Amino acid sequence: MASSDALQKIHDAARWLAEQAEARPNVINLLRQKFDITAVQAAQACTMANQYRSSGGHSG
Repeated sequence: MASSDALQKIHDAARWLAEQAEARPNVINLLRQKFDITAVQAAQACTMANQYRSSGGHSG
Protein backbone atom coordinates (compact mmCIF):
# COMPACT_ATOMS: atom_id res chain seq x y z
CA MET A 1 0.00 0.00 0.00
CA ALA A 2 1.24 3.50 -0.81
CA SER A 3 2.28 5.86 1.95
CA SER A 4 0.26 8.98 2.66
CA ASP A 5 3.12 11.05 1.20
CA ALA A 6 3.00 9.05 -2.03
CA LEU A 7 -0.78 9.38 -2.20
CA GLN A 8 -0.50 13.13 -1.71
CA LYS A 9 2.02 13.35 -4.55
CA ILE A 10 -0.33 11.38 -6.82
CA HIS A 11 -3.26 13.68 -5.94
CA ASP A 12 -1.09 16.77 -6.47
CA ALA A 13 0.04 15.46 -9.85
CA ALA A 14 -3.54 14.66 -10.85
CA ARG A 15 -4.78 18.12 -9.86
CA TRP A 16 -1.93 19.78 -11.72
CA LEU A 17 -2.54 17.69 -14.83
CA ALA A 18 -6.30 18.31 -14.76
CA GLU A 19 -5.65 22.07 -14.67
CA GLN A 20 -3.51 22.04 -17.81
CA ALA A 21 -5.24 23.55 -20.83
CA GLU A 22 -3.44 21.38 -23.38
CA ALA A 23 -2.29 17.79 -23.51
CA ARG A 24 1.38 17.42 -22.62
CA PRO A 25 3.79 15.22 -24.56
CA ASN A 26 5.50 12.48 -22.56
CA VAL A 27 3.15 13.10 -19.66
CA ILE A 28 4.29 10.07 -17.65
CA ASN A 29 7.93 11.17 -17.66
CA LEU A 30 6.89 14.76 -17.00
CA LEU A 31 4.87 13.77 -13.93
CA ARG A 32 7.66 11.48 -12.71
CA GLN A 33 10.17 14.30 -12.82
CA LYS A 34 7.91 17.11 -11.59
CA PHE A 35 6.38 15.21 -8.64
CA ASP A 36 9.06 12.58 -7.91
CA ILE A 37 6.69 9.65 -8.42
CA THR A 38 6.99 6.27 -10.14
CA ALA A 39 5.62 5.45 -13.59
CA VAL A 40 2.78 3.49 -12.00
CA GLN A 41 1.92 6.44 -9.75
CA ALA A 42 2.05 8.78 -12.75
CA ALA A 43 -0.40 6.52 -14.58
CA GLN A 44 -2.68 6.63 -11.52
CA ALA A 45 -2.43 10.43 -11.55
CA CYS A 46 -3.45 10.46 -15.22
CA THR A 47 -6.51 8.36 -14.43
CA MET A 48 -7.45 10.69 -11.55
CA ALA A 49 -6.93 13.77 -13.73
CA ASN A 50 -9.32 12.35 -16.33
CA GLN A 51 -11.87 11.70 -13.60
CA TYR A 52 -11.45 15.26 -12.30
CA ARG A 53 -11.98 16.67 -15.79
CA SER A 54 -15.06 14.56 -16.48
CA SER A 55 -16.64 15.44 -13.13
CA GLY A 56 -15.88 19.13 -13.53
CA GLY A 57 -13.61 19.36 -10.51
CA HIS A 58 -12.20 17.37 -7.66
CA SER A 59 -12.89 16.62 -4.07
CA GLY A 60 -10.43 16.34 -1.24
